[in-house]
Amino acid sequence: MRRVVSRWRAYGTNRGRRVELWGITTSHFDDDGLILEDWSASDNLSLLRQLGPWRAALLGVGYLRSRLRATRT
Repeated sequence: MRRVVSRWRAYGTNRGRRVELWGITTSHFDDDGLILEDWSASDNLSLLRQLGPWRAALLGVGYLRSRLRATRT
């Protein structure tokens, strides 16, 4: 099994404000070169800081709502 580690950076805009997100992905490949699995980590706290406190709070509320709906079913 072979492994490749990639550092990446994603850019975007939110309401005209430029934001960027950094991360790292480790991919495991089989002998034929097909991806068996990926493991990723990203700097989400930095992204939330770039979005600002109100936007981060709204994202948190949306996440909690989705989790509550999932537990009710």
